[in-house]
Amino acid sequence: MRFERLLRIGAFALASLSGRAVGQRFVSVEGIGPPALTAIPAPSAATPPACFAGLPACPLPFPPGSMAIGHGAEAVDEATATVHATDGIVDFVSATYPGCVGSPTVPLAAWPPGPCGPIGGGAAPIVGMCDSTTPGAVWVVTVGGLVSLIPVAPGPPLAQGLVPLALTPFVSGITFDSTSGLLWFTGPLLGSVVSALAPPVGTFTCTPLPAGPVFPIPACLSAPYLALTLDTTLAPGP
Repeated sequence: MRFERLLRIGAFALASLSGRAVGQRFVSVEGIGPPALTAIPAPSAATPPACFAGLPACPLPFPPGSMAIGHGAEAVDEATATVHATDGIVDFVSATYPGCVGSPTVPLAAWPPGPCGPIGGGAAPIVGMCDSTTPGAVWVVTVGGLVSLIPVAPGPPLAQGLVPLALTPFVSGITFDSTSGLLWFTGPLLGSVVSALAPPVGTFTCTPLPAGPVFPIPACLSAPYLALTLDTTLAPGP
């Protein structure tokens, strides 16, 4: 199990992208200055990558000031080499790599609320997002702890539930383990990573999901904890 936290102010969670014919890369959303997707070559075991030494930045058409630190998220669909990103409050955008081919910007208001609540926005901004095994859909979590499986093409949520009770006062990161069907969460002051079985498509529990395995965050990583990702090539464990 590998845990990753926010590495620099303004850069949201790093996610690996299997870039066809370009090798593995990391893709980040930079929130200082004009928001942009930046692809960086994944490091070898011995050599870290130079900053922004990968493909040119892909500008994102978010409104000025909408990329508040702690809000917004991104997810990588490795099957289609597509990066999805949101500022959590106003807009949702997508782009494919290589080539930075962007799709039209879609307002978050285009996603109607589900039975358990709204998908992002000013009152409940999205703070975490990750890919799913459901084609054309991603998992998102709001600052208030509402978890939703939403279609990338705007439409009603496909499933909803609340983060486990252990995630208080609020959650800030989400990732999905396709091998076990578990969603993993962390929060700024939690000190651990909490899992829960992802609600199936068509399920709207509107109650906290029962917590599964919980792993303490290593002491070498100091709070706040804002994001995480999962390395499924390693066996589960702390």
